[in-house]
Amino acid sequence: TNEAYPQVSDMEVLSVGLTAFYIFNSQRYSYRAACVRDVMPLTGAGSVLLGTFLYYDDSQTEAGFIPMEFPDSIRSDFDLKQINSLAVGVSVGYAYNFVLWQDLIIGLAAIPGFGYQRVHIRELNDNEGIENQPVGQILIKGSIGYDTGKLYFSTQGSVNFRNVSYKIYEFGLSTEQFRVVAGYRFGVDYR
Repeated sequence: TNEAYPQVSDMEVLSVGLTAFYIFNSQRYSYRAACVRDVMPLTGAGSVLLGTFLYYDDSQTEAGFIPMEFPDSIRSDFDLKQINSLAVGVSVGYAYNFVLWQDLIIGLAAIPGFGYQRVHIRELNDNEGIENQPVGQILIKGSIGYDTGKLYFSTQGSVNFRNVSYKIYEFGLSTEQFRVVAGYRFGVDYR
């Protein structure tokens, strides 16, 4: 165990989510352009995005969320064994693609959202409770795509931050994703 970052070795975490957006400027802006490389816009463009989200998060451990290296006073107050939440809400944000030299696209997006979540809590003594809470989330996405006509490369990273409350504590949950794509188009010149 690292002294600076103690860990709970038996913790199990599951996060599943669904996000959908309506793109208001879909004639000029492509959310997929820098990631999937199926279109190559000639100029930069952006759009307001209106969407919805649904997330399920579940974290559990028999030993409790606070590692044994912490004082008993903290462990007795923060006595969680399991917490799961189902969150649903709406989000509105903005995304923009910068086109450089007609070969390179840099895409950025920030999409905050607000909604409702149902949180199920189980403590170390097996007491259980359900709370209804407001939820806030923000999805931040960045991507870079380069295209030569037949060859294309892209990288994409995204992080989604969410919150859950327990007693006087706030959990910051996040889901991160990073993707690298390289491809070659056979028999067709994309440009």
